[in-house]
Amino acid sequence: MHVSDEIERQRAKMDPCDCSNCRPEEAEALWQAQSALTTNNFECALAMGETELTDLAANLGPKDFFDIDSAWDLAKNVDVLTTPSDLALVLVSEMIPNQFEMLFTALTQWREELDSAAAMANAKAHRLSTIWPNVQTLPPLSVEGACIQKARADALKVHQKELRELERQQAQEDKEAERTQRAQDKLDAAALAKRLALESKANKAKAKLEAAAETKRRALEIKAQKRHERHLATEQAKQAAAEAKAAERAARLLAAEQAKHAAAEVKAAAKAKRARDKAEATALTNATRKRAKPSMVIGQEPGLQAMPSASSLAT
Repeated sequence: MHVSDEIERQRAKMDPCDCSNCRPEEAEALWQAQSALTTNNFECALAMGETELTDLAANLGPKDFFDIDSAWDLAKNVDVLTTPSDLALVLVSEMIPNQFEMLFTALTQWREELDSAAAMANAKAHRLSTIWPNVQTLPPLSVEGACIQKARADALKVHQKELRELERQQAQEDKEAERTQRAQDKLDAAALAKRLALESKANKAKAKLEAAAETKRRALEIKAQKRHERHLATEQAKQAAAEAKAAERAARLLAAEQAKHAAAEVKAAAKAKRARDKAEATALTNATRKRAKPSMVIGQEPGLQAMPSASSLAT
């Protein structure tokens, strides 16, 4: 039972369901106790629970679950019983658990231990003799019955004709719908192919534009790089020329300083030589004067000294 069904039952204030699906235990106990049911206790048994039904069937014996008539039914059809489930063809269902298994085991033991070929053949012959052929017989009819039957047959023919016409129309409609669907599928396929072609063309154009833009960008990058390299080379040349010019200026200044220093040294040497010559001349003059003090030069006036000669100054 679904939850929705139970909700509807409770909402309608109905009694709980007591079917075999909702109460399987009570149903099985009632099935097993059916041999103990009589006209006197039938109504009471329907209201009994599982335990009461079990107690009701407690006094039942083997004959109540498998009587002589059921045994004769098995014996008459023993030739078709090849599996335990085949017993359901005769007994319909089990009265106790594993009843089919136990009975089939007994039948198998009888077949193997005793000479059962003749009994099997007799059972088969008896069973085949009781089978009625499937012959269709016509019941006797009155004139009114025949008219009614003919009217029903005619109505059935008309109905069958209408059904065939409806089936034909339905088949024609299905065929037309299929044809329309095929045409629509063809149009859809053509539209899809056209759209894919346009998308492919657009993608190719886009890729071409992107390639051209990439080529232009690379060309601009190369041009900028070359411009940068030329500018760098120019700057390097200017820097080298400035360095060379500075080096030349420094060399000229160094040469000028060296020349100036050399001239100063020559000048200082000349000055020192003149000073030395002057000192020597002064010393010579003084020495000459010291030697000429005791005697006067003849013919010289008093208070005058003779000047040294050029040869003495040279010495």
